[in-house]
Order: sequence, then structure tokens, then C-alpha cells
Amino acid sequence: MAEIVIHDTGQGIAKDALAKIFDPFFTTKNEGTGLGLAIAYRIMEDHQGTISVDSQEGSGTQFSIRIPLAEGKSENIASRMTTGAGTSKEDGHE
Repeated sequence: MAEIVIHDTGQGIAKDALAKIFDPFFTTKNEGTGLGLAIAYRIMEDHQGTISVDSQEGSGTQFSIRIPLAEGKSENIASRMTTGAGTSKEDGHE
């Protein structure tokens, strides 16, 4: 499995909302459809992966995405991502 972890140090997600964030049409915003995380969850399920969240109000939120690797693939993707291999400012990536 490959794991992608995304975290921030924002306000976090309220406990009452946390259990519903992957539900279709659930949103805490004035505008928006509430479909983004529901679609992401479904995509992960369709590909035998998972998406999970851990959040503390006032401390930020962390999403973890786990996806299976194709058979025979053992390349260390994480080292390429953290070193920035394959991207440059000339490519429009920073």
C-alpha cells in the first residue's frame, strides 16, 4: 500500500461534523455541494483503498489516503515526493 498523509494546523473539524464529512451533500460552508469528500471516499473504495481523517478542534486536521500499489511496483514514491524529484520551477511547480 502507498500512503499519502495531508495535514494542516487550521481550526480543525467540529466533533459533531466529523462523523458526517464523508456523507453526500454534507457541508459546513455557505456555498458548496458537499460532494467532494463523498466522491473521494467512493473513489478510494472503488480502488480498494481507504481515506480517513483525524481532527482536533483548534489543532488542525489530518487526512490519510491508502491505495494499493500495482503488482511488481516497489518504487519508493515517498522519497521522490519529498525531494521534489520530477518537478521544477520551470515546469510551473514549486
